[in-house]
Amino acid sequence: MDVVTEGKAIAQSEDKRIHEFCLKWASWHRSRRLFAPPVPQNLLVRLQNLPGGEVPDAELSASASYFNLALLGMPEGRPKLAFYCYYLHRVRPLKLLADELEVTEQGMHKMIKTFRTNAHRAYHRMLAGA
Repeated sequence: MDVVTEGKAIAQSEDKRIHEFCLKWASWHRSRRLFAPPVPQNLLVRLQNLPGGEVPDAELSASASYFNLALLGMPEGRPKLAFYCYYLHRVRPLKLLADELEVTEQGMHKMIKTFRTNAHRAYHRMLAGA
């Protein structure tokens, strides 16, 4: 294996690791609502005995929280919107999102990859400064 091929393999594995981290962040982000359920709209609803159930367990993750702060600090724009749509709102197939944002599907993949890499770098800068 030559140096170039080995470098590409390392970059692909790093990108895959960041992608998995983003998927875990999205799962963590969706579970935040479990800590603060919506307040009922009126008094009669509060007085009713609503069927309860076991509350699902939400993961506590400092790394996901820091990554979330890094994402909030990223500039607003199409890349951030594409990232949120892909990871948080699970918009699939990606072609639908690409058509809506008026970019090619390949451009959409590149936009999301670049944004998640930049967000991950910002996350590491936050950790280094903490």
